Amino acid sequence: MNRTLNACAAALACVLLGSGCAPDAWTNVKAQGFNAFLDQAAAQCQPLYAGPLLITRGFRDPAWDLNSYDYYDQWLDQTSRLYYRKISPQTYLENVNNLFGARSAESARCVVQQLPADAPPPPRLQ
Repeated sequence: MNRTLNACAAALACVLLGSGCAPDAWTNVKAQGFNAFLDQAAAQCQPLYAGPLLITRGFRDPAWDLNSYDYYDQWLDQTSRLYYRKISPQTYLENVNNLFGARSAESARCVVQQLPADAPPPPRLQ
C-alpha cells in the first residue's frame, strides 16, 4: 500500500513540476526564434553567467559536470519565460538574482536588453 501511495505521489509531483515549466521547455528544438535569441545573448553578453556556468553559443560547455545542468535548466526555463513574455523583465532579473546570485545580475540585464520588440508565440506542443 505504501509503495503504491509513494509511486502515485512521485508521479503527481512530476506532473506538477513539468506543468510549471515554460512553454518550450520540452520542445526547444522547435523554438528557432528562442534559440536565435539565446545565441545572440551569448554573443552580445559575454561573459554570460548563470551562477557558476558560462553560457556560450550552442549552449553546451564540455567542462560542465552533472550538477551544472540544474543551473542550466533553471536559467533556460527563466530565460524562456522572459522571451515568451510569461514573466516581466523585472521578475526575470529578480528570479535570476535569487537563483544564481549577484554574479549573474549583469548578464541578466544584458539578456533583457536583447529581447525582441514583439513577443513571438511559443512553439506548439504535439
